[in-house]
Amino acid sequence: MSIQKISEVEVIIRNILISQSGLNPQFVRNSMSIYGTSLDKETNESIFDTITQNDCLVLFDLESNGDLSISEDLNDLQDRIKLWKSYEVHIMIYGDESDTLANVLVSRLRTEEVRMILASQGVHFNDIDNVTTIHEFENEVIWLRSDFKMLIDFEMIVDRITKNDTFATLSQLTIDKT
Repeated sequence: MSIQKISEVEVIIRNILISQSGLNPQFVRNSMSIYGTSLDKETNESIFDTITQNDCLVLFDLESNGDLSISEDLNDLQDRIKLWKSYEVHIMIYGDESDTLANVLVSRLRTEEVRMILASQGVHFNDIDNVTTIHEFENEVIWLRSDFKMLIDFEMIVDRITKNDTFATLSQLTIDKT
């Protein structure tokens, strides 16, 4: 299965993090889509409260791993290019129980079931780091934060701008017999 847009991968990763963390979807967010410093939770029909250390919040972002990306020509009638794109998914979990949730999440993400779910959607799971835990000072509050990285790759099919007409190129060659 081929991915059409990078945003598809972000949706796939978010959905797997929601299902495997057991958190309410409002607590699993793409960190690149968050603006400003306030991270709120809806408590009662459009009333929002600021999250506290008792909550667990999962933030993630995709970081391109350009060294491991490969392109190759497809010899098909559409004259397309296959791109294997590699990414690191940086996952940050905030809250008093972040260390526990991070370790549980890592163990669930390592299972064959999750690998198969991701593969069926076109994302190939390569590896996952161990959890590191730090204390972070944000908005005059010390937060427990646990991080890990997941290595993934996926295939994209890219159309060429110009057609690769090998026969026309070869027919213009002159062979010197000296």
